[in-house]
Amino acid sequence: MTQEPTPLFDLLLNRARQVLTAPDGTLQCQAATPEAGCVMFIALGDQASRARVVVGRGGSAEEAWREASHAALALIQRIGMQPGRVRVELVEQVEAMAWGALKTRLARTKRNYFNQGVSFDARFEVALLAQEISGSAIFYHGTVEHAEPNAGNLRLHAKRRFGAETDFPSDDAAPVWCFITRGAYADAEGAWPLTARGQAAGYRTLPEWNAGQVRRLVDTASDYLAAQVKPTGEFHYGWFPCFDRAIPTYNTLRHASSTYALLEAWELTRSDTQKAAIDRSLDFLTTRLIRQVELPGGTRAAYLLDVGNEIKLGGNAVCLLAFVKYTELTGDTQYLPLMEQLALGIQAMQDPANGRFVHVLNHPALDVKDAFRVIYYDGEAAFGLMRLYGLTRDPRWLAIVEKAFDHFIAAEHWRAHDHWLSYCVNELTRHRPETRYYRFGLQNVADYLDFVLERITTFPTLLELMMAARDMVARLAADSALRPLLEGFDRDKFDRALEHRARYLANGYFWPELAMFFRNPDRVAGSFFIKHHSFRVRIDDVEHYLSGYVAYLKFLQSRESDHAREDAAHADVNAAAAVVAWGGDVNLGRRQHYRTRQLGVPSVLGGVPVLAEADLRIANLECVVASRGEQGLPKGEVGPHYYRARPEMLRVLAEAGIDVVATANNHSGDYGAEALAEQAALLDAAGIGHAGSGSSLDAALTPVLRRAGHLNVAIFAVDATQRRFAAAKAKAGNAYLPLSSPFEWTACLAPRIAAARDHAHVVLVAVHWGRNREPRPGDEEIAVGHAIIDAGADAVLGASAHVVQGVEIHKGRPIIHDAGDLLFDAIGRGSKDCEESGVFSLHLGAEGVRRVVFTPIATDFGQTLQLEGERGLAAAGRFQQKSAALGSHFTCAPHGQCTLDLHPPARAPKPLPILPLAVRKLDAIQPVMQPREEWLATMVPIDAALAQPLSLGPLRLLGVRTTPSALAGRGMLYVETFWQIDEATGTDWRLDIRAVPPAPATMPTWGVAMDHDPCDWMWPTSRWQPGRIYRDFHGLRPPVADRLHDAQLQIEIGLVGAAGRVDRVPLPRHVSFAARPDRVAA
Repeated sequence: MTQEPTPLFDLLLNRARQVLTAPDGTLQCQAATPEAGCVMFIALGDQASRARVVVGRGGSAEEAWREASHAALALIQRIGMQPGRVRVELVEQVEAMAWGALKTRLARTKRNYFNQGVSFDARFEVALLAQEISGSAIFYHGTVEHAEPNAGNLRLHAKRRFGAETDFPSDDAAPVWCFITRGAYADAEGAWPLTARGQAAGYRTLPEWNAGQVRRLVDTASDYLAAQVKPTGEFHYGWFPCFDRAIPTYNTLRHASSTYALLEAWELTRSDTQKAAIDRSLDFLTTRLIRQVELPGGTRAAYLLDVGNEIKLGGNAVCLLAFVKYTELTGDTQYLPLMEQLALGIQAMQDPANGRFVHVLNHPALDVKDAFRVIYYDGEAAFGLMRLYGLTRDPRWLAIVEKAFDHFIAAEHWRAHDHWLSYCVNELTRHRPETRYYRFGLQNVADYLDFVLERITTFPTLLELMMAARDMVARLAADSALRPLLEGFDRDKFDRALEHRARYLANGYFWPELAMFFRNPDRVAGSFFIKHHSFRVRIDDVEHYLSGYVAYLKFLQSRESDHAREDAAHADVNAAAAVVAWGGDVNLGRRQHYRTRQLGVPSVLGGVPVLAEADLRIANLECVVASRGEQGLPKGEVGPHYYRARPEMLRVLAEAGIDVVATANNHSGDYGAEALAEQAALLDAAGIGHAGSGSSLDAALTPVLRRAGHLNVAIFAVDATQRRFAAAKAKAGNAYLPLSSPFEWTACLAPRIAAARDHAHVVLVAVHWGRNREPRPGDEEIAVGHAIIDAGADAVLGASAHVVQGVEIHKGRPIIHDAGDLLFDAIGRGSKDCEESGVFSLHLGAEGVRRVVFTPIATDFGQTLQLEGERGLAAAGRFQQKSAALGSHFTCAPHGQCTLDLHPPARAPKPLPILPLAVRKLDAIQPVMQPREEWLATMVPIDAALAQPLSLGPLRLLGVRTTPSALAGRGMLYVETFWQIDEATGTDWRLDIRAVPPAPATMPTWGVAMDHDPCDWMWPTSRWQPGRIYRDFHGLRPPVADRLHDAQLQIEIGLVGAAGRVDRVPLPRHVSFAARPDRVAA
């Protein structure tokens, strides 16, 4: 078997394909040219090198897909690449033209703003994607403002891309083909369609532009900026990413202003890493860049010193911004004396007669170098002093600003439409709400709105300008005395321009799907760039984007809070009623695959109407939904069960309205950390919340937040059954705590629950605990349940036993010890087992759970039904008795439901913004489109090959081997088989593999009722293609210990399916088994 070249490649390729396929699962496109047919590009990216691009052509999209994907795989194997980013693009629109006509078009296009691919031949053999052209600067010359072919860069790129240098056409009449693609991008976080046209062409589509999306931009950009701070405290100043060249200059003013922007972001993120970078930067600023000086009158002042011994007015100003923000956020006053000296330095640069500032001095002479350099400095100086005044209320600083504004107004500085002036006038009018200042602020923006709407470059300072002006305009609108100033001000156009510019700035974000085409992708991914300056990433570029987006994010969050308060105004949260349904264990794996095909997805849980009556539905996902991994992960069990479900099985949950799943249990880690991470991505894509596992212990212990009615609910999930799957500080896994130590539960959960109450009215903790089939909780479960309530939880939602247990009340709050199974695929369940599961409906108020309602359900073979009538009453009666034994006395109704009213302790009401309703995304739930490499083999291993292939129905068995070849003591026996099919079949055949002891053995056969779809349930025979070798690796569990004895086990294999059964055939494969581990098998 060929080892797969990268663990993510096939997953990412399939994710991208799912985005591009039509509803019927097919790829569709038209021929790009008669010579090329359908054309598909696949770009493969890793962390540290420019993307590799391959192309496929064919008579159909499927043929182009096969050719491109095979070319991609061959490339990966040839160069040993490990791609973590994949783009797939189908050529959708082609325009043929002469090379001279394209050059004319380029001459009319701003440099780096040409957003089409170009092919230099009709077969698309020498064709470049738009992002390749940008990333390798093929149409870029720094000496001109328009797009212009760069022959040297083309040759350099072509040698790597095509294996040989190529040149632009020498004849202007030569034909070229400009093209637009329809594409998709996938990485470990998910998959997105790509925008085809406009200035966002080639970037992921953003259908939901909201606070959450903007927060991601802020988080990654601030992380990027923090990462640029060296251990010394100096910044990596910037990069030209096309060729990963460092910008070889430095600007201390931008050092200080970038630190200020980082502080603005840190106010939101509170990242320890960012704080450490801020501290280093400020230390470098104070010890290396700022100089103490003595002014002519003997006053001690301070100045920021820049390259060339220049003292810039704006330098002192942005230092003030950084130090004031640091002081406000930390309460640390160490920089107050330095801030006064910096302000005195600014004062010394002002003419006291007219308020005009001098812009640049020489150091150390302090003589004037430039009386005026850039209008930025005036606005920066006034803003910095106003922020200091806001902190200290020292009237000196306000007086300097008001004197400066006399000059600004007289000189009509508003005509510059400067963002720093917008900042400072907004701050000034907070303290001096005078008409002349407001009028200046309005003039600074009012006739600039067309520019904000139409400017083709991102121009990030425009968002800063608009956000500062928005604050000022909002105050004017709220003040009846000043509101007349807004007459004639086009507020609708202003709001439209602000939203447009905020959204347009995302075109300057270094999305990973763009960064992959540059020389060192991870150097710049997550940052911001200036496109027409060769995609330059400089700290001040990132600074301006970041400052604008931080202000915009606060605005969005405030607006969403206002909407939430409006919602709350219509529903008193203390009287709010919401219903949360807890449904116990769900296993979507094993036989549930074919039972779902037999029943249809809506029928699997559609017979449980009590679920539809709830506002929020929660279950314990007792499997891992993924395609990755393999059986055999050590679990510390002699006969472990491994539960994994295909990705499309999430549709069962989505159709049933399941909103949240707990993933902390003894099966979520069955197939390893990569499968667990894949499951998280699949759940996120489907819009299903999850808690209990993650990339670290902190992540696993992070609650999921969901809205139920007009209440916010936080759900934690913790496992107490499988220590081997436990997450750690730097290890992925489950939230795990031992049942033996209730104190650990309280200590761990109490601070997290307290923190969750900053966002949630009600906190629930789902727990996977206790032994299978136990009808009542043990002493340890009871003690831990009390500890969870003591930690602050409103209810405990238990699962694990696969049978329902009673409810206990502790301090007025319910502990549901076990809900049993909501869905399971077990065969041969007796009536008692079927009856003893249930759905628990928790009726919530802001103070917690007011009522618990138990509804009995029957979890039959792969289908669940709500019980009523005599059967429902019988199940309800058993539950009633179990709860009474725990001190809880439910009342049963004639239809079989049991009810218990509660009176949880009152809690002081806490106004919280109501969360938006989460949306499940059925379209995002798709099957894996191509088999994974580990499900295939290029050849049958020598030690597995049969002397002659064995025909079993339509399948041919090519080989079989076992692990181990001899077994001592009770344990798992793994059987690996290799198969082919001669003709495609629409039938799904399951493999019935057993290890049979010879007669007259009393030991049962190993593997009874373990028939399964091939490839460990992942790739059923209806998807097989002739000519491929398919590999299955599946474990046979041993019989119970008291039935074991020494034997030579013979492997037998048959088939089972809807079309019938193919009898098992004994194979020439034997396994020596010794019942006792200390004995050698005979």
